[in-house]
Formats: sequence, C-alpha cells, structure tokens
Amino acid sequence: MFEYGVPEGDHIELPEDLDLEMQFPLAVGTVGDFASEVVTKSIGDALKAQTPRDEVIFSAQVLQAFDDSLLNKDISFNLRLLAAAGFYLGDVPGNAAVQLSRLSQLESPEHDTLAIAVKAAMDRPWEQTNKALESSRAKDILDVLRQHFRNGLSGGQKANDAIRSLREWAYRHASAHDLLMADLLGAISATRIANSAWTLLPRYSSLPPEKWESYLSRSMSIKEMWPSQRMLGEAGLYGGSSGVVQMPTSAGKSRATELIIRSAFLSARTNLVLVIAPFRALCQEIANDLEKAFKDDGYDVNQPSDALQPDVAFDFSNLSDFLDLEFGAFYLEAEPKPQVIILTPEKLLYILRQEPGIVQKAGLVVYDEGHQFDTGTRGVTYELLLTSIKRLLHESAQSVLISAVIQNAASVAAWLLSDESKVVSDKSLQARRLIAFASLPKGKDGQLQFNVASDNDQKFFVPRVIVPEKMPRLRKERKDRFFPTEESGSIALYLGLRLLKNGGVAIFTGRKSSAAKIVREAVEDTFLRGVSFEPPSANSDPTEIRRFIYLFERNFGANAYLTKAAALGIFAHHGNTPQGVRLAIEHAMRQRLIRLIVCTSTLAQGVNLPIRYLLVTSAMQGRESIKVRDFHNLMGRAGRAGMYGEGTVIFTDPRLYDERFAKTHRWNDTVNLINPDSAEPTGSTLLSLFDPLRNDIGTITLSSPNSAEIASHIVNNWEALFKWIERVPNDLPKSNFSVASLREQLKSKKKIIEAVESFLMTYRSDVQPEIFVENSRALVTETLAYSLATGEQQVLLTDIFESVARRIEIFVPDTAVQQRFGRTLLGIDQALVIESWVTTNAKTLEDAASADHLLEVIWPLLVLLSSEKRLIDTVPAGAIQVLATGWLAGDSFAALLQRLDTLGAYYPYGTNQRKFDLDVVVDLCEQTFGFEFALLLAAVKESFIALSAEQVGEVFRGYADLLQKRLKYGLPNQSCIAYFEAGFSERVIAQHFVEEITQGAIQNSFDARNMIRENPERFEAILQDYPSYFSDVFKTITAT
Repeated sequence: MFEYGVPEGDHIELPEDLDLEMQFPLAVGTVGDFASEVVTKSIGDALKAQTPRDEVIFSAQVLQAFDDSLLNKDISFNLRLLAAAGFYLGDVPGNAAVQLSRLSQLESPEHDTLAIAVKAAMDRPWEQTNKALESSRAKDILDVLRQHFRNGLSGGQKANDAIRSLREWAYRHASAHDLLMADLLGAISATRIANSAWTLLPRYSSLPPEKWESYLSRSMSIKEMWPSQRMLGEAGLYGGSSGVVQMPTSAGKSRATELIIRSAFLSARTNLVLVIAPFRALCQEIANDLEKAFKDDGYDVNQPSDALQPDVAFDFSNLSDFLDLEFGAFYLEAEPKPQVIILTPEKLLYILRQEPGIVQKAGLVVYDEGHQFDTGTRGVTYELLLTSIKRLLHESAQSVLISAVIQNAASVAAWLLSDESKVVSDKSLQARRLIAFASLPKGKDGQLQFNVASDNDQKFFVPRVIVPEKMPRLRKERKDRFFPTEESGSIALYLGLRLLKNGGVAIFTGRKSSAAKIVREAVEDTFLRGVSFEPPSANSDPTEIRRFIYLFERNFGANAYLTKAAALGIFAHHGNTPQGVRLAIEHAMRQRLIRLIVCTSTLAQGVNLPIRYLLVTSAMQGRESIKVRDFHNLMGRAGRAGMYGEGTVIFTDPRLYDERFAKTHRWNDTVNLINPDSAEPTGSTLLSLFDPLRNDIGTITLSSPNSAEIASHIVNNWEALFKWIERVPNDLPKSNFSVASLREQLKSKKKIIEAVESFLMTYRSDVQPEIFVENSRALVTETLAYSLATGEQQVLLTDIFESVARRIEIFVPDTAVQQRFGRTLLGIDQALVIESWVTTNAKTLEDAASADHLLEVIWPLLVLLSSEKRLIDTVPAGAIQVLATGWLAGDSFAALLQRLDTLGAYYPYGTNQRKFDLDVVVDLCEQTFGFEFALLLAAVKESFIALSAEQVGEVFRGYADLLQKRLKYGLPNQSCIAYFEAGFSERVIAQHFVEEITQGAIQNSFDARNMIRENPERFEAILQDYPSYFSDVFKTITAT
C-alpha cells in the first residue's frame, strides 16, 4: 500500500493475531542454516542435511517484504543484508543485486565488522580495499576474493583455509549475530569463487586459464556466471557444441552470447561469426553491446545496412579475407581479423543469394529471438533462410538458436541440428512478477486485485488506488470531466503517473493508433486541463528531457503532440516511431533517464527495455489476441533482473475482472494469456497455407473450396481465385464474410507462395526441368514446416513445392533468369512485371542522370506494384510523389506534413476523407518508401544490369544503390548516409554533422568514423543537444 501511494488512514488493518515480526525469525534461521551447510560442504566436512533452495528464496522474499512494510525501520540494514544474502545463496543474483542497491542507501553500522564484510563480499569484492575491517579473519577472506577476481590466482584451498579459520573462531567465541554473519560471509565467498568466470570458463571452454587471462583481468569482464550462463557451459556451448537455448528474459542472454562468440575466437575455431536477429532495432542493440564488449580485443563488429545491396563497407561479393586466395598453382589461406556480422534475416538472405561463401566460412551462427518462424511473411523468410544456411554451413560449424519463449525446443532442435536432445532449457526467473487487475466496484474507489487469476497464489487487493479527480473545465465547457475515465487507456495513464516514481512504466496497447491516442490525450486534455499529478518529466533527468525536446522539435515541429508529450516526459514507442527516436528512447529507459513510455508489441521484440510496471490496456492486436508467447516476452520486460527485484503487470480494463462471471470467455482468454504453459508451440508460416479462410470475426471457416484447393489455386489460378472470392458474401449472406477480409487472407497466402518461388529459383542449377522438380520435392523436406507437419500436410507441402517448380519452368524457362529472379526476393509475377517494364523502358532508365531522376523514371512502376493504397487514392494525384521527393531531400517530418497540407492532400477513410497526420507520414516514409520501394528498386537494378552493357550497368548501379539507401533512410546524399550507418541512425543528426563539419564527401561508415575520431570535439559539441544515446555511440567510436 505504501508502494501504490494509498494514504495510511486507508490502509487495510492487519489481523490482530498476525505479528509480522514473528514471521522473520524462521526466515533468518532458514538463510542461516543454508549458509552453514554451504560452508560445511566447501571446507570438506560431512553434511547431514540440505535446506531446499526454494525455502531460502522464500525466506529472502519474507525479509524483503518485512522491510517494505516499514514496520521497523531500525533493522532495515540487517533485513536488506539478509534478503540480499538469501537471494544470492538461492541462486537469484539479480534480486540480490537489487537488495544491495537498496542497502547502499543506508548507513553501514560502524562496529558490525562482519556485516560490513558480508556486504563487501557480495558487492564487487574485487574493488574493495578491506583496510577498515577490524576482523583480520574477515579481511583474509575478502583479500582472497579480491585477488581471485583480479587475477584468478587465489581461491581453492587458500579460500577454504580462511573460511575455516573464521568459522572455528565464530563457533567458539562469537555472538549469535556474529555467528550468522560469519556463516554468511563464508558461504557467499565460497559460492562466489565456485561460480566465478575464472573458475568456470576454462573448464567450460576446454581452454587453459592463460587464454582467458587478458579478458578476465579487465574491470568490465564478466566476474560471475548466472544460472543460465552456467547451464550453457554445462551443455558445452562455450566449447563449440550447438544447441537450441530456452533462456528466460533477464537471465543474462547478452553476456552468454558474448561468451559463446569469445570462446569461438579464443579457441581459433573460426574467424567469422554471424548473428541473425529479426528486427533492425535488435540488431542495433546487439551490435552496440558487442562493440563495447570486444573493443579491447581487436575483433571487428559490423552491422551492414538494411538496404538490399552489397554495402561499400561490407562488400560480400569480395570475400578475400575469408576465402582461399589463388596464386597460380598455390592456395594461400588468409588469416583475417576475427569478425562478427550482425544482420536481419532479409539482409542475410539477400547476401546468400549473391555470395553463399559467407556462410560456408562462418564457424558460428547465432539466431537471436529464434522463434520467429510463424510471424507472417517474415516468418517464411526466416525459415527459408535457416533452411539455406543448413545446406551451406560446414558440418563442424556451431549453430546456437536462442529464445525466451520457445515451447517446442526439441522439435526445432531436431530440425535445425538433427538432434532433439541438443536443448538447453532454464525456466528459473531472476525477478518475481505480480499480476493485478483494475477493478471499479460500485460505490467505491478503484482497486487493484492481485493473484486472482491463479489458484496457487494468495489473493489480495490494494484499496483506493484509482481515485477519480474532477478536472478544471476548458472555456465554454459546461460538463464536468474526471480523470481517469473508465476507459482502460485513461486508467493506464492514471496508474502510470501514480507509479512512475517507483520505476519505469510502460503502457501497452494493441495498436499504434491506440498508443498515439493515449499520448495525444495526455497532451491535449489531461495536462492541458491540469491534474494533481506532476508530469513524468518531474521524475526524469531534466537534461535528457531538454535533449529530447530539441530532437523532437527538429523532427516533428515545436507544436506537434509528440514534442509536447516529450516535454511532459511521455514517449511513444511503436512501429511508426522513427528508428533513431526509438533507439534514443530505449537507451534513456535503460539508463533510467525517462520513466514513461506508451508502446505496442515493439516492446516484446527482444529489445532490452527494463521497466518496473507493465500496464496492459488490451490484449487484442486488431481483431486477434496477442500470442501467449509474445505476451510473456512482453512481461519479461517487467522487473528486469538487477534493476528491479519485482515486476508488476496490471490489466487496466476494469471490465475484465468486474465482468468475469458475466463474460467468462474474456476472463478465460486473459487467464490463458497469463499461464506460460498455454504458450503456443513455435510453428511455421508455411503451414498456414493450409489454414482455412475465416469470416471477419473468426468464428466460421470456408469449407469449399478447402484450404488445400485454395493453396493450389494461388499457385496456378490466382486471378480467377481472387475474382471468385467476390461471390462468397452473397453465397453465405449471414456468415460475416467480407470480400476485403477474404482478399487480405488470400494476399497473405500469396506472399508465402512468392517466398517459395524465390527460394526455389535460387537453387535452380543447370539441370533438366524434371530433375529441378524432383530437387524441389527434396528441398521441401528440409524445411521446418515439413518436420512439424502431419503426414497429410507433408504430402500437401510437397505438392505445392512441385506445383511452384513447374510454374517456374513454364513462366521463366531460362535458368539464368531464374537464378537472377531468385536474388530479388520477389515472386515470379512481380519479377516478370519488372523485367518487362525494364525492357520496355531501358533507354529511359539509361538516360537517368541522378538518383532523383531515377526515382522520377520508375515512379509509375513503384505505384503499380506497391500494396500501399494511398499511392493511388490520395487527392491530389501527385501528392505522395511530392512527399517522396521531400523524404529524399531530408526534410523533417514536420516539413513533409506541411508539404501535404499545402497541397490540401487527403485520402479516403471508410466512407469519409481524412487529412494526413504525423503518424501516417512516418508510416509512408519508413514502410512504403524505406522498405517496399527499396525492395522493388533492388529488382529493377538486377534486371537492368542483366540487360545492359557492363559500363552502362555500372553507372546505373551507382544511381540505384544511392537511391535505395536514400529511400531507406530519407537522406539527401552519401555523406549523410555514411554517418547514419556509422551508428547515428537519426536523420536530423546525420544531416547536422554534414552541414556543420564535413567539407568533402564521406563515402562510407568507415570514413565517417575516422572523421569523428579526427575531430572529436566538434562532433561532441553537436551531440550535447541530442539525447544521450548518440553520445554513447560517439564514445564507443572514439574509444576504438
């Protein structure tokens, strides 16, 4: 109740027969018994019994809860110390770290030398001097610890001797308190040495300690291995074994990945590591982390751009560093610098289809967030990528797939590694999470109901958490308004404002528009009227807020609701948030510089965004509920280990709980969402080809034609099927089928077929057509879909692959053209349209004199092939082309919106018309121009170069590659692109650098980084006005 700000007069009175002070003697005794047992075992004495570890953790939670209750502040130091020790010995180091952080807020007792020593043993003992300790025996133990963690030389018998000496003294002469502290000091010290990286890494990696000495001697190296990290070691992953890893959020995944890579390099098993992550933001985060980790090792960490082209800085068509070099009759093996390349599946698939040698030379491939096989079209791309890698990877190479939420790890391991036993699973949690539901009982203020979705946990409630307040009226208003309303978004904002003083808060919404609504209403209603709450900026870093305001003004304009929200300390984080802004927000949340974000499922995409509270407004994403596994990935952000010992997830729609008996299906769906055992197994989007078509509300499926027949028609009779679907609503008038919904479902299935077409064309060699068909039937057996399918589905999949192969032979009989089409990542139909258009317009394309001119030339083709309706139905007709021109010129989003407003542009929205706003502008620029147009342009380039003379083709390549990146990033020239790709992935900053500093052209990210290293003061001065994330990037660059 203190946590939720309930006035003390409204606190629920404790039962008279409940004395909390009587609860903790047993807790203290349990922690002490376990510590004594650890010491007994470490010094080699006989152990009679063993206290269960779960009881130790529970005892630590009791001690923590008693401290949180504020019933006796005089013993806070001992309570926090004992809780930290209990969590640490219970193998929950994340919670122990949180308690140590809270302990540092208190004054240490001057004469309790053993208690001070216990704290020192848990709190970075390698940095302690131990000079002030009165106990020589305690000092001896801490000296051993310090030396062990600094150089790995101490430990073992020397540590045991020191621990034994302290114990013998304590059991003869010490008070009860000192005896407890002595056992804790001995147990913690023995455990620290047993779990230390100096002790474990040489054994896990089968490398001598000398190989690890340079790394482990550094202050920033890993000092102690957490449970999941040790589990990977026991499974042999630091020694080169492959595995599918199920590692919960906050378990130390980033460090574990670093150690797997470091072990591979130190053992000389490989010089090339590929890390594949499904989202650009996650790639950026991994690259930043690994660059910092390896900056003193001489390992290169590279993140190619997302653009589908061989990057200047990463020319994968020339792999001389990794491939054998031929000199006459001799072959020389190059000895390259160890290199880590981090990239998205789409980028690697493109590279593979240009130059498969990169995978053949990789000795380690890491798949982060590796459960993404059933996430729509991207899932197909991911699955076919891994199918390709399996074919190309050397048999001695190591493959590691990591996911926090993969339910059927054995099935995935059987497919990927041909061994279902290669699974490393750790379900232990490093942070506790509570689940609560908002409730608005009649005649009372709002409450939070805890643990009501579980029969195993003690249910309780917190009263008067939601107390509506009357807000001042605006001019001409006659009706009173209250905050919050009964809407889940309003309640979420209210709770967020109330709780953010305790830690980071994320408000989750199912849709981007819902997130924007909450942020907009906070600016234009809640704080405009005036409420009793301070804005989140009052609990944020003022310098960081100032910097965000500056960035937002330059991006969105001073009067934009996003800018005003930033001034209040409220930030939106969703798919339409520009890349640089998202990265800056994530960094600021990690560093606790800001406190409140409103987000969509982008928060569940593996990004390390620690929060204390997750406020869930709705579990629906459009018409569908969020997947159970995605929700648990989302929940994993609450209560981040080492930062918050506990996370709380609050469902803010009061109807869920209050109407749980009247609307049982909603309640049951939510309970199911919370239960991790209900998580869906990782599937395959390929198999969704055989899912039936559903009506608009998902309650009725189309039985005729059946799903297999529809899949076949998509391959062989698409246009007729697309036309036929118009009849369904008339044939089934009361079944809630709409043409629009059915066509969207068909389009999704069509994209799956297009991915298969592209995949098969890639593996088309100069064999006879029937052999190609047979090869296609064999290829399907290598997919995850086939391994997960039933016998009937396996037959259907095989038939689909055969049908696709035969269609390829009919429409693209030339094998060279097939392979070229395969490199475009497009299906046959779009590739043929582009080929025909390029052939017809070859002269116009050849005459293109610049990247801007090239966009003008290909604009009609882009409009023809794009799935974005607003390209066609926006009024006036040329408005979106004007927007694209401004995007390429580097205009801010505010200026881009102003271009459309000047034209009076609008687009159809249902039966009405709608003007453009910032969110739509960002979506068009980043998704349509930056992704879809860039993909189509890559195919245009492939066709034109193939049909042109070499010199003409190379000139065109230069314009096309530049245009592709300018479309991707919204930047005016190559110099800006170079800074963007150097790590400053924010359009405003990249252009600011060029305007203020760069005189000549900067060709690539390496040149940009060198320019920064040569002029650090000038760049640093510019970055003082921007969010601290970019200064962090600057520090990383200048440190290497």
